[in-house]
Amino acid sequence: MKKRSLLAVNLFLLLGLTACATAPLRDTKEIPAVSNRAQAGDKAALSTMLATLTPGKVQSPEIIAGTLRQMGPLMSHPQAKEAVKPHLTSPNRDIRAAAFSAWIKARPAHNAAAFDRELTTLLFANENRFGQLTDEEYRAAGYCDDPQALEFLRKNLGKYPEADPAIIRSLGEIIVRRKQTTPPTLSNDKGSDEEIAAQLAEETLTDYAGSEAGEELKKLAIRTIETSYGAAGYERLIAKLSDRYLPMQVRLNILNYLASTEAERLEQRLAATLPSIRIWFNSEPEYQKRMDEVFTQLTGIPPQLTQEKKRKRVRPTIPPPAKSILTQASRRQIARKDQRSRIVALFQKYHLDEEIVALMERHANSLVQEKRLKLDPATKIIFGALSKSKPEADFFELKKLAEQGFSVPGYYAAAMQAVIHSGRDYQWQLVAIRRLWGVKEDTAEILHRMYRAEKNLF
Repeated sequence: MKKRSLLAVNLFLLLGLTACATAPLRDTKEIPAVSNRAQAGDKAALSTMLATLTPGKVQSPEIIAGTLRQMGPLMSHPQAKEAVKPHLTSPNRDIRAAAFSAWIKARPAHNAAAFDRELTTLLFANENRFGQLTDEEYRAAGYCDDPQALEFLRKNLGKYPEADPAIIRSLGEIIVRRKQTTPPTLSNDKGSDEEIAAQLAEETLTDYAGSEAGEELKKLAIRTIETSYGAAGYERLIAKLSDRYLPMQVRLNILNYLASTEAERLEQRLAATLPSIRIWFNSEPEYQKRMDEVFTQLTGIPPQLTQEKKRKRVRPTIPPPAKSILTQASRRQIARKDQRSRIVALFQKYHLDEEIVALMERHANSLVQEKRLKLDPATKIIFGALSKSKPEADFFELKKLAEQGFSVPGYYAAAMQAVIHSGRDYQWQLVAIRRLWGVKEDTAEILHRMYRAEKNLF
């Protein structure tokens, strides 16, 4: 009897010592150090963190939330999952947010269907109970493959503006993890569940881009589509500009976004596609007008697309034949002249006044003399052409050299060569020539034809 009593006392003392060893944390300053020891494999430190999260312990919300924020790397321990779970439904937003940021780290890499269903159920239950949720809860839905998680995000986007950034990023996360390997088509093939989820997430962001939300939020939605698809994101946005099934406001917002963030790339694309886009959307004058404004803003050249020029521009972009109009005697006579005189003589043979040469020189010089933080493509071409004449010249020397105009050996020829051998289509080349020399469209066409026919004389 005495032995049994003694055994009971020893067991009681042992339990008491264990309880003391796993006493909860009492100061937020202790949390990082204890967490580091627990991650290093210290079982006593892990027990301390688990004890801090045990329901019923008298702890401040700051200590509980702070401990939960450190639990992410420890979620592989079964006890950690059990300790975090009760806090997923806490009425305290900080605690609940920290719990969800840790909880998502417990998601298994494979066969996560049960985990995802449980997470989705929690999200809907918390929404019913608390209304607007924390950013961490919305973000957790982005890592969940349950179809209801996507529906949860779609349903809440636009409901609480403060939560929209987190929801937008979660939809982007769904696209990143489940995006299609090829762009969607208009076929009847619905694709896999992953492709459907990515497409639904993209459609939700696209619709949001045309909503009444704030401008910055709409830009975030468009940027999320672009970044979610990586290198293919820009082309997806470009395709939406020509998607007649999208509301005009969506296309306008995408156009404005591209004009402000992808100006150089957009300029090149619009030079080739603007005529066909304008014709395709001739029933939407507001869209056409904004297209023209953006094109003029980027290139400095109003499109001036009459019905006749529209028909001309949408033909296959093949340069016209480049046949010389000079006789052998004229070629020999011109070849004997100095650099600038040769150019003037060629212009005159192609019925271009000498004054045009002077205007072109002044326009090109004005481009390189402008003070800009970022050089536009035309200015880069001019600097590149000048540097071929004097490779060792620095930036300021090249600006001085530009004042000499076409007297600089090879300057005009190098600039034209950079445009015509750029690999771009004919319409782009004409736009580039107009920007380089400040000439009209019909003059640009003559310059293009003349250079190709007489390039040996330049």
